[in-house]
Amino acid sequence: MSPPFYEETGTINPSLKQTLLDPETYDTHSDINALLENENYAWSKEDIHRLQEDLEKQVTKQLFYYTLLEYFVMDNENDWGDAGEQQVKTSFCHNLLNIPPDQHISHTQFHQFMTEISQHILKHNIQSLSLEEAKEKMKDYAITLLDHSFPAHKTDQITKLLQFVGSNLFLQGGYHGESLQFIMGTGKKYIRNEYTIIQFHQENIRTPNTIIAMAAAISNKTIFIRMEALLAIFTQKWVNGFGSKPSSHHSDYVHVAEHIKSKTLSSYHIKNVSELKALQDTFLNDMSDIIINHELGHGIIQHHILPHEANAIGEASRVFGENILTALLEFFADFAPEKDGISGPIHHLISLSQSDPHRATRMYYMYLSDTWFFNTEDTYMYLYSDLMAFVLIHHINPDLSIDFEGLEKAIHPTQSSGSVFQTLLTHYHHTVNEILNTVHETLPDLTKPKETDPYDDQAEFWNTTFIHLKEETDAKNTLTPVLKQAEKTIIQNLRKLYFKEEASKITDYRQKLAQTLSDLNLH
Repeated sequence: MSPPFYEETGTINPSLKQTLLDPETYDTHSDINALLENENYAWSKEDIHRLQEDLEKQVTKQLFYYTLLEYFVMDNENDWGDAGEQQVKTSFCHNLLNIPPDQHISHTQFHQFMTEISQHILKHNIQSLSLEEAKEKMKDYAITLLDHSFPAHKTDQITKLLQFVGSNLFLQGGYHGESLQFIMGTGKKYIRNEYTIIQFHQENIRTPNTIIAMAAAISNKTIFIRMEALLAIFTQKWVNGFGSKPSSHHSDYVHVAEHIKSKTLSSYHIKNVSELKALQDTFLNDMSDIIINHELGHGIIQHHILPHEANAIGEASRVFGENILTALLEFFADFAPEKDGISGPIHHLISLSQSDPHRATRMYYMYLSDTWFFNTEDTYMYLYSDLMAFVLIHHINPDLSIDFEGLEKAIHPTQSSGSVFQTLLTHYHHTVNEILNTVHETLPDLTKPKETDPYDDQAEFWNTTFIHLKEETDAKNTLTPVLKQAEKTIIQNLRKLYFKEEASKITDYRQKLAQTLSDLNLH
């Protein structure tokens, strides 16, 4: 007699449940239909639909509860993260009210958002929690499906389960400083080398800390591209900001930002906003191309350049706020060398310049614009802008063409001397070793994971360790000085490398970077 799909009690067959939770199942069977046929279960299409719908509802319910918890904690602590209150609320409002990413939020809609978020928090009885109780719930939050608990760094297993039973939902999740970060939605999936790339076209749920500016993410060897974010950036930065003219009261950084944007647009032969809108698909394709290669760069650094421990320590250091290690990881992703036909965006542009120099040049200016944050209030991104500006600015020729050949020599990772990539990589390793020594002195009995342990496990360990250090010890007097000293040393080295004999005379290196761009007369 064939075993039933559902027991008489209405619960799923225990044996089938265990099979669905076994990761090997997804390798040996194409989908749940193949599994049921192979294992000779008694089943119907209605059974599968019921299971799929039930799993989707459970995930949605649990993710939504976490988003409310996170918002509640942010609001009560008045700590909205590095991005700030406005970006968090704007992004969450778009998602909660399902407002299109290219549409401006009206005062009425924002009032509706504030009303609804309060009602949801009341409905879920979150307002009765103390701040500490809410934070404790967040700390160890996991998604439970089929009586199995999936921690945040194992959300790929939830996606596999959902897709196996016929769902079209994808789930991205992981650590983001002291909190978790999730996106669940629909889209399309394709494979590029050893990486799975998922393009989110519709985001059903996302946590408040998933701001619009975060265009992509990587989890192990899965890359997530947020098409809603790309459209929002295109609309807000390029369309709505088209032709803006800073006044004399604006800083030099604002003027330079507009000059870079102007040069980018002229590289596309765009003269007015109508022409820009007509080229939306081309523009978004170039943006997506750069962002995908940036995430592939993260993969190259994570799996082929840095040891797992060193990479995990850098990512986990975000617990203390954006710092020199998190900035360096972004820089390394941008300049990641070629590996099996893929590379970070800068090496990609160098390669593209051989076959399509015009496209490579326009994308170079686009990326310079996207990494120039000095005209914004996003001060947490300034250090990353420093690293990028030092290199990118100094490879623009007087005629505004790009010296791709010189750039390739300057950043080649195997060059014995003079490679900025190798120089900064050495600084990174030195800083990580300093952190390890400091952690060992503070927590002498700490048992670290093995270097052979999966990267996700390393990331979870170091994230948890740094949260503990921040909560239980005076982290500002232990790890923060290490990060600050590394920042100072690295900036000094870049000043000497690019400003040479002028370095000692320059009091404000950011102002010098802005002046260097201004002198190029970008138009």
